[in-house]
Amino acid sequence: MPTSASEQNTLLRARQLQRLNEKNEKEGPLPFIDKLMPEDLQLANLLEPNWKVVPEGEVDVPEEWTKRSGSLTSTLTHFRKSVKLLVNNQELPLDDIPETIEHISPEPTQTREGDKEGGNGYEGPLIEFSEPPKPTTRQGKAKTGASPSAKTFQDVLEANKEHQRRREVEGANHERQRRLEVEKQLADTTGKLRDLDLQWSGEKRALNDKLSQVSKELDKNTGERDQAIDRLNQATIQLYQTKDKLSQTTILLDETKKQLDNMTTELDQVKQAKERGEQRRQQGQIDPLLTDENYETLRMMMSKCKGRQG
Repeated sequence: MPTSASEQNTLLRARQLQRLNEKNEKEGPLPFIDKLMPEDLQLANLLEPNWKVVPEGEVDVPEEWTKRSGSLTSTLTHFRKSVKLLVNNQELPLDDIPETIEHISPEPTQTREGDKEGGNGYEGPLIEFSEPPKPTTRQGKAKTGASPSAKTFQDVLEANKEHQRRREVEGANHERQRRLEVEKQLADTTGKLRDLDLQWSGEKRALNDKLSQVSKELDKNTGERDQAIDRLNQATIQLYQTKDKLSQTTILLDETKKQLDNMTTELDQVKQAKERGEQRRQQGQIDPLLTDENYETLRMMMSKCKGRQG
């Protein structure tokens, strides 16, 4: 049997109040959100656990709730009244209602014309009280029989509970499956890490061997370079020594040249003296300086000069 307008309105408000709370958590503190009590959310979740699904044509969250304080206050008042009425009519088990919701005093039952709500947030039929409803006992209800609307709402409530239980079971199964998948991925990742570690160990050893070989070659090249530098230094020293010897030889050569020039001059003088002596001898004149002994001395000096010139 179809549910009544008041039951539809109560379920709608249960969904919208939970969406309002989610919007507040995502977008930050909303105006007048402090009027929404945890007990209201607990009760709304009990009535409509599948509140995230928004049927076609249904208002997600009424805008006036965040614009006018009286709008949200009036909605919560009507919502609590409707729940109390369902409890009093035994359409909602009292054990499932939070204890604090029973002690919440709703707003005065007199409602303004603009506060009447129904459907998807528009004005419409809403349960109003002129007097508090008289509670009926479960025993009396059993004798008279449940009303069609009570039976329908109880069926909806049981269906919601069953749906919530199924969701919990599915969630547990999904969590278990997810945990198994994560454990499998963790084991696979651990195996891959172990393989990578072994591979890296081999590459590390090979790299260390190569570095050791390069270090040895570098040491060898360094030794050869040091030896070459030593040889170069020795060659440089020898070059400077040779340069010094060459300088000394040049000096000696210059001195020898000077001596040679002097001896050449002396030889020229001796030649001239000899020529003059020959002329005088031919003329019958004897030069006292050109005796045989002196002549022999001059001849030896000329021989030495010729030897040095050669």
